[in-house]
Amino acid sequence: MIVEHSSLLASAEARLLCERILTMSHADQTEVLLIGTANQLTRFARNQIHQNVAERNLEIRIRTVFGTQVGVATTNDTSEEALQRTVERACDIAMTGPENPDFNGLPSPDISAIVQNSLSERVIQCQAAERARA
Repeated sequence: MIVEHSSLLASAEARLLCERILTMSHADQTEVLLIGTANQLTRFARNQIHQNVAERNLEIRIRTVFGTQVGVATTNDTSEEALQRTVERACDIAMTGPENPDFNGLPSPDISAIVQNSLSERVIQCQAAERARA
């Protein structure tokens, strides 16, 4: 599933990133979940802004499966080395973890599903000065 939003990766970029990660895995099954966040915070003291923080983050969650053994690892580093380490860590966790007889496998791939933006564009574009006036 690809989430489209101007503050996150574009669909094409997200697909390419997922494909890169999937080719790194030697697991029976691999799932890649991208979670992009954009947070802004404005703090006030004595009726004035004294701190304004804006942060964007892309969390990459990789789940690997060997039979009924499952491992998950996360990173927010998109470098080739970091992605490879995270895939290997998820594989190591899966291979050393216990069998899960209740696990029936990952769902079938569906990269065509697009979740439409559920936020107000006005809220997304709200800057510190506008928050201060509010």
